Amino acid sequence: MMIQTMLGFILSTTIVLLAYYKESLSISGGVAAIMVGTLIYAFGGPYLFSVLIVFFAASALIGSLHTNAAPANRNALQVLSNALFATIFATLHFIEGTQIYLILYFVTIGVSASDTFSSELGRLSKKDPKHLFTRKTMANGLSGAVSPLGFLGALLGAALFASLAIPYIRDPQIILLIGIAAFSGSLIDSALGTIQVKFLDKESGAIVETPGANTTHHSGVRLLGNSGVNFIANALVVVILYVYFL
Repeated sequence: MMIQTMLGFILSTTIVLLAYYKESLSISGGVAAIMVGTLIYAFGGPYLFSVLIVFFAASALIGSLHTNAAPANRNALQVLSNALFATIFATLHFIEGTQIYLILYFVTIGVSASDTFSSELGRLSKKDPKHLFTRKTMANGLSGAVSPLGFLGALLGAALFASLAIPYIRDPQIILLIGIAAFSGSLIDSALGTIQVKFLDKESGAIVETPGANTTHHSGVRLLGNSGVNFIANALVVVILYVYFL
């Protein structure tokens, strides 16, 4: 156990240093990522750790397709909103050995991947996305907006991480359930994104999601940011699936 923990720490630190160099993580995000990676490697083993790395690497790769995009510099809150549940379920599976926790591990990463793929690929759409409910045109990149390309990204993310569960879970129905749950989590995330806080940039007149010196509240729940939306979407899917398997 000690050796596995040390290996997890060394590998996580190496990857985080590279991500920090690439400006994908802030210092706080790097610390959180090292903690998450170390725990998942220690309790989940190399394969579950590699699934986590596939998520972060694929997210960074898709994000790099935006040539003019600013560095992500994800902080601790952003890292934990996507990986906290996975860490908990890897630990619980180690302690109890119950398959439900293994299923939930892949589901929670799948939800985060489905949402991330949807957001990042959706930004590449040549057409402006539309509000999930009102169908009004919205600026590209705003939460609560959907596009055909983003919809495809959500499906790809869900399918990829459902397929990564196959070495552990051989039941095709459960694999399908993981994919459906991950995709549903992305839809829940988009629905919550419609009430996520948004700001008006007084200089440019643009609607943005990050507050600044020249911004004022425009719409949405003031305390509900993107990390909160990610966390709640994941939590809702987890609760629904856990009740389903009871």
